[in-house]
Amino acid sequence: GSSSTIAAPWGDGVTSFAFDGLLALTATGNGTPANQVQTAVGALTLAHIDAQLQRLWNQGGSGFWIAMSGTEILSLVHLTLGSSTPNRVVLDQSNTTVGVAVKGYIHPITGEIVPIIASRFLAAGTIEFGCDYLPDGSPALQMDVLPQVQLPELAPNENIQGYVVQEIGSTPAAPQLFPFLVSVYEVLKMKSALHFAKSTGVTAV
Repeated sequence: GSSSTIAAPWGDGVTSFAFDGLLALTATGNGTPANQVQTAVGALTLAHIDAQLQRLWNQGGSGFWIAMSGTEILSLVHLTLGSSTPNRVVLDQSNTTVGVAVKGYIHPITGEIVPIIASRFLAAGTIEFGCDYLPDGSPALQMDVLPQVQLPELAPNENIQGYVVQEIGSTPAAPQLFPFLVSVYEVLKMKSALHFAKSTGVTAV
């Protein structure tokens, strides 16, 4: 998400309704080390992924993950098939199943399987690296529901654990509309900008 983007799905073409997400928060201006914000990467290589994961490991994070678009995941498939890695071809009578599905990446230092998260909201050429936990074991990310501001007196509403339920009168033109609206006011907290990395300008292989 981006607080400055008015295009869908972050806005309605006029107003932005989103808060800044991971891509916007992973920036040197927000405290992320410059070597963890890689630009103009070029052709995707396994060495580049290894380097980004090592940088997060050096910062003491754990529970690593990688978010990629479909383009970068396909690049990983192509790298896997082109690296002389043994692949099994399953023959079932007249049907043949071929191909590789990349579900995880082996961390070059810890040996753990790093999940690869496929995202339709990531533009091709961008990869986000992160971790779930900081060195002290606390979460690296947190979603907070903000205190609700008072709605106008004439708007019937009820505050339920940070959510607001407001009744909406139906009209003869739309009699089947549900007679209420649920709103939530929340924000993403990146607890440490040191434990995230971003690669942009990645080209497909």
